[in-house]
Amino acid sequence: MAASFRSTPVPSHTTYLSELFIRNFALISEQRVVLAPGLNVITGESGSGKSVLIAALSQALGSPANEDFIRSPSDTASVEAVFRLSTAGIGSVKEQLKSLGISERAMPSEAGRLTLARDISRPAGDRAAMRSRCSVNGVTTSLRCLRELAAGLVDMNGQHAAMSLREAKMQLQLLDRVAGCRAHAARLAECWQRHQVLEQQLQDIAALGGPDERMSLSDLIDNVEEMEVVAGEERQLRAGLRQLEAQQSAAEQCQLASMSLGGGNGGVDDGLRAIEQTLRLILSQEAAHAGAQEHSLPTADHDLRASDEDAGSAMIEGAMENLQEARQLLTAAERQLRSYARRFGSQAERKTAMAMRLRQLDRCLKQHGQRSTEDLLEAASQAQQALHRWDSLAGRREEINQEAQQMQAELVDLALWLSRQRQAAVPSLIAAVEACLADLAMPGSCFDVQLAWTSATQADAIQISPSQAAAADRSPGFYKLGPLGLDTITLQLAAGPAEPLRPLSLVASGGESSRVMLALKAAPTHLSQERQPDEAFCTSGPDSMDEDAATAIKDAAPAIEDAATAIEDAATAIEDAAPIMVLDELDSGIGARLGTVTGRLLQRMAATSVSQLLCITHLPQVAAHASIHIRVQKSVGISGRAETVIEPLLSEDERNAEVSAMMGLSEDSGGSQSDNTKAAMHSLR
Repeated sequence: MAASFRSTPVPSHTTYLSELFIRNFALISEQRVVLAPGLNVITGESGSGKSVLIAALSQALGSPANEDFIRSPSDTASVEAVFRLSTAGIGSVKEQLKSLGISERAMPSEAGRLTLARDISRPAGDRAAMRSRCSVNGVTTSLRCLRELAAGLVDMNGQHAAMSLREAKMQLQLLDRVAGCRAHAARLAECWQRHQVLEQQLQDIAALGGPDERMSLSDLIDNVEEMEVVAGEERQLRAGLRQLEAQQSAAEQCQLASMSLGGGNGGVDDGLRAIEQTLRLILSQEAAHAGAQEHSLPTADHDLRASDEDAGSAMIEGAMENLQEARQLLTAAERQLRSYARRFGSQAERKTAMAMRLRQLDRCLKQHGQRSTEDLLEAASQAQQALHRWDSLAGRREEINQEAQQMQAELVDLALWLSRQRQAAVPSLIAAVEACLADLAMPGSCFDVQLAWTSATQADAIQISPSQAAAADRSPGFYKLGPLGLDTITLQLAAGPAEPLRPLSLVASGGESSRVMLALKAAPTHLSQERQPDEAFCTSGPDSMDEDAATAIKDAAPAIEDAATAIEDAATAIEDAAPIMVLDELDSGIGARLGTVTGRLLQRMAATSVSQLLCITHLPQVAAHASIHIRVQKSVGISGRAETVIEPLLSEDERNAEVSAMMGLSEDSGGSQSDNTKAAMHSLR
């Protein structure tokens, strides 16, 4: 089902998320959600899938993917986020796309349409692996480009955003937003990263600067190439030598067995031949004896004697046949043993060659301090890369060194400028946050921001000269400079006027952290609204003023100038901020008692400091202040599967009914809203 709204004229200076297409994502099979500028509130019962909507948007903005996001049985989930850019936003995005090297075809249209799309898939052969296909206006790009584009468009604040106040990076980013210097902070981070690369290149050159080091690496590469080393070769050679030694031992044993079987040396065959000769002699003797007895014995005795002799001769002849068969078998066995001995006993040359190769490998491993051929090949690969880096960088040493110095100078200038801007923004931030905290039932709370520089050793720091230090109201010396600049930040809170200021991470409860986070987000709004000078007073001409009024204006000039500066700072902060803000249950730690105040505050933020504010809330007071209201429900489809359904509440009655349900109020039996419900709705606003 498509969630949509009546068309509303949108000014050209507004950047906002207009549509979100979701397909096969978590509990959503297919949905089209249409949004608009202003405060967009998303409500629904716990577990209905409100956060799934934000998770889908996060995927289009480049957040890490999760296998659970893909709705079974599909292997692919798709999300498209369609933005409408202001005139200024079109130019900014075009510049960013050019800097990222993305094709001209990805540029926003003249109407300011920008589509960020992402498909998340699971390969059929590897269910655990996750793949992403990202595109900008239909042009395929990387996940990194998607993230960088999204960072300038959307300020995401998840359910645990208040806990991120403990992180120094988040604290500085909040201060930079109020100070209106996020672009400079991003430039500083880029310069720092580039400076790190240049320093690493100089270190690579220095590490291979000596001819001895390069000669050693060249020898390693030459040895590996000349020897044609193969990974795992030494283990194969050792195993092969052990096998050859075993085969050689078996061949020697077979040779001995063959000699024992063979004739000529008293072997088994000689014994069998001797036995055969003996049996032949016995047969000849039997035949001679039979001939002598033939004429000397009576006929009857002769026949009996001849029968016995024939039986004996048959036995002897049978034994001789067995002996002959045995000799044949022994001859075959001897032949096989001799063949084995010849085959495996004649590998001495192969064994010698293998042993020599193994000794060469062992010497090479020992020479280059490696334990295996795999380590040797890896060392050779790294040596080749190191020499290649040196060859490509050595001729550019001066160029790299000069660029590194220039980059460091820009880094220092940016860091000093950022530090001054941050320090100048601290009083305004403190006043705005304390005012917002008072609105959020924390009157008398004291908020403070401490900025400091971290001293470091000369090797790990940059030097700040006396003139540079004086401009920043610091002491000269060596300080640590990182991707966030020179400053370290500590947000401090005193929950009551009698309480001491302590780091926010140590003193703030969950509810207090949520309120401080909301106050920090609302600070630019407060600055822009609360510090407006009196327009009539400022524009009055001299003809309409008497002398006392003129004197009053003259006396008030410094205050007016300060107010104008504050307005300019607030405008810069608002312009510097991402135009779209997402709050995922940030008001959950605030409580229902402050719901109306929170709703009004979010409404003011959506009207001033951001173009569009998407807020998931359980507070009916917040929902009552929405310009756009979206309800999320979980239903069971025809197939019996649970599914999240996202629908807009277009009419006033629909919105009132939803807010009433959030308050626990029921409708009359006739379906019309009761007087109590209407009164409650009026009180929420």
